[in-house]
Amino acid sequence: MVGRIVMVVAVVGLLASRAPAQPATGEADTQMESAQAALRTAKEHLQAASKDYSGHRKAALEHVNQALAEVRQAISVGEKKEQRIEKKQQHLEKKMDNLENKKQQLNK
Repeated sequence: MVGRIVMVVAVVGLLASRAPAQPATGEADTQMESAQAALRTAKEHLQAASKDYSGHRKAALEHVNQALAEVRQAISVGEKKEQRIEKKQQHLEKKMDNLENKKQQLNK
């Protein structure tokens, strides 16, 4: 069982490390949040295991913690990108409003 958990952790960690530098919003965030929940569950199982398995349980737990940190960073990057996009959209809307006002003044 610990072997399968280590494999799952390794795959999730690999996927998180290969995520695009600028993840798309929406679906990507949902997938990262799902991965985070799965990693938390794996961590709970590893912590609850009664044997050490010659240090492999501890190593797997360290890998899960590393993967959780990577996922948190990825989610943070996605949130920051969304904030930058929103700010740019607001700026463009303001410029469009200004242009529309100038257009109306010229037509008077």
